Amino acid sequence: MLLKDLYSREFYGEFTSIAKVCVPYFVEKDFFKLIFTKEFDNMELKQRIRHSAKVFAHFLPTDFRDAVPLLTNLSSTIKKVIGKNQSFEYLFLADYIEEFGTNHFDESMHAIEIVTQCTSCEFAIRPFLLRYFDETMKIMELFALHSDVNVRRFSSEGSRPRLPWGMGVPMLKQQPQTILPILETLRFDSSDYVRRSVANNLNDISKDHQSLFISTVEKWHKIEDTHDILRHASRTLLKQGNKEIGTLFGLRDDVLSIKDWKVLTQTISIGTSLEFDVTISNQSDETVNARIEYVLYFLMKNGEYSKKVFMISKQPFDGNSTKTFVKRHSFKPITTRTYYKGEHKISIQVNGVESDQQSFSLH
Repeated sequence: MLLKDLYSREFYGEFTSIAKVCVPYFVEKDFFKLIFTKEFDNMELKQRIRHSAKVFAHFLPTDFRDAVPLLTNLSSTIKKVIGKNQSFEYLFLADYIEEFGTNHFDESMHAIEIVTQCTSCEFAIRPFLLRYFDETMKIMELFALHSDVNVRRFSSEGSRPRLPWGMGVPMLKQQPQTILPILETLRFDSSDYVRRSVANNLNDISKDHQSLFISTVEKWHKIEDTHDILRHASRTLLKQGNKEIGTLFGLRDDVLSIKDWKVLTQTISIGTSLEFDVTISNQSDETVNARIEYVLYFLMKNGEYSKKVFMISKQPFDGNSTKTFVKRHSFKPITTRTYYKGEHKISIQVNGVESDQQSFSLH
């Protein structure tokens, strides 16, 4: 099922059963009539979200400030009724704030605090960061101390410099140091859901401000409880073979070596799999950390190559031992990548050190 199909008659039935209790003058049949226009079936996900927000606005006071109490009461009721932490389908409630609340900062921040406990406001906060950056970041710092796990997670996720699907906020990329107080507060959070967002935010920072990221990791790395966060946050630089980050995680590049590796399927077709094996040797007497990856260079339409790194194994490697790994990579069609026929390339990367490339043909 496509995400946009979550906006179904069944879902809107659930929503209207709650809305007609919480919102005065809400008329169920009028809502359905306005939602299911002749254009609805052809709307994509974001269009359906915005369409739902605008239809919902028909039943609220014109003045956003008067609508906020109804919106927050509705959101709290939805959370109780559906019995979930958050529900993606109700994202249009956050979108309503984004569409109609940007001229009313205080009321919008209050609404976001409540609505994000029902459905994430990580996208809705972006216009406020663009328009009121300093004021919004102060609120986000306060939200990092909130008793509700969804609000705390929102403070990190909403301030990500490279939030997927999110509106770009140049100040977050230009001034990542303004995000660090939020992440410092949340790095020991009791919820893995929150800590993972912290790692994702740090990973975003690593892509634009490598020095700041590395200095932060070095400082945090001294604290045992942050190692899992930092390892996940460092995934981009680890895949790039960054030596400073690799050293922090004990990835030595002087004792592990590739004894042998070969492509087993020199010619493959779309829908089948590339097969290869690799034998790694530990030449020292001690057990060392090993991060063994393969690097695919996908042929693109313009004849250049797109590099992508994939994991083979991430584990301790016994001293004076040898291990062989046999791996397959599927070339089954996927929506996120187009495969082009011709010569592709592959290499092996051990603790950040990449081998020579070998070629294979896709036809």
